[in-house]
Amino acid sequence: MTEISGIQMIGTRRSGSNLLRLILDQLPEVSAPHPPHILRTFQPLLPKYGDLQHPENLRWLAQDICHWVELNPVPWRHIPLPLETILSQADEPSLFGLFRSVYQYIAQKDGAQMWLCKGLYNVRLFAELESSGPPLKYIWLVRDGRDVAVSMKKVVVGPKHIWHIAQKWKTEQELAASIQQKIGQERCLMVHYADLLRTPREELRRLCEFLGVKFRDAAVDSFYLSDESRITAASGAMWVNVGKPLIPNNVQKYKTELSQEEIQLFESVAGNQLLELGYSLEFPPLTVKNYSPEQIAQFEAENEILIARALELTSPEDLRRRAPQENFLASLKDRPDLIA
Repeated sequence: MTEISGIQMIGTRRSGSNLLRLILDQLPEVSAPHPPHILRTFQPLLPKYGDLQHPENLRWLAQDICHWVELNPVPWRHIPLPLETILSQADEPSLFGLFRSVYQYIAQKDGAQMWLCKGLYNVRLFAELESSGPPLKYIWLVRDGRDVAVSMKKVVVGPKHIWHIAQKWKTEQELAASIQQKIGQERCLMVHYADLLRTPREELRRLCEFLGVKFRDAAVDSFYLSDESRITAASGAMWVNVGKPLIPNNVQKYKTELSQEEIQLFESVAGNQLLELGYSLEFPPLTVKNYSPEQIAQFEAENEILIARALELTSPEDLRRRAPQENFLASLKDRPDLIA
């Protein structure tokens, strides 16, 4: 059997990762399903499964992972997943071994040479990913954090207060930068979202060279017509744009959609990272501000209000699609821990 390699996308959500995923998924060599966030979901739950060296405990975890994937709001190809195959292909008896096995199985079914996971939370799990199997390649997708904030405020997922979004973006860019520094550009390629929109062929050529696959114009020209794009766009309001051609001017929206106070707050938290990644500031000279515990507590309270408001504004259809996974997760959290 041909060895299948892995690609992990890193960065921060709302940075165009679904767009890039769908473009790369059009390359025959790459299998890039929508991420069910296996690691983010199950790592906090690992104590419930006991010692994974016990085959029955590992089987229980694998069974729950398979079911979780099958409930993903954006349906996967080739489901239901075969439990015995997922177990037998895992390189090690661990969550990370099962994670790799799930993606390897989908790549095999797609006839691909490599799989891609766009679960950007995994930037926080670099050490575990590296130690769980063959070396991965990483694509660091970068979008202006202030535009990330504009997008994050509109969707049901993630924080909603500018301070929280800036902290998240800053932390995840720092982690991605540290990964690139550790493993080098041979295994970690930075891609700017704005460049992907403005010069998509040049960016795809760079990506294809990085991955060692053939460049194909169709991956840029008609990705939005693919079945995977159609299914993704129909699966929730937050993904609707992936069913359309590229939007070259979908940049610097923060200049009209954030208030001056919000821009200044973001830059006071993450201005150094903006500068390091090639973005200019609206409020130079940069002054990094330390916020008091009282101010942060106020931000926390405001964030909770904004999250609740975003949930209220989410369409019933979007909530319906998310309900099966959310209900299953609630049942997992209520399940007693295994003894062994």
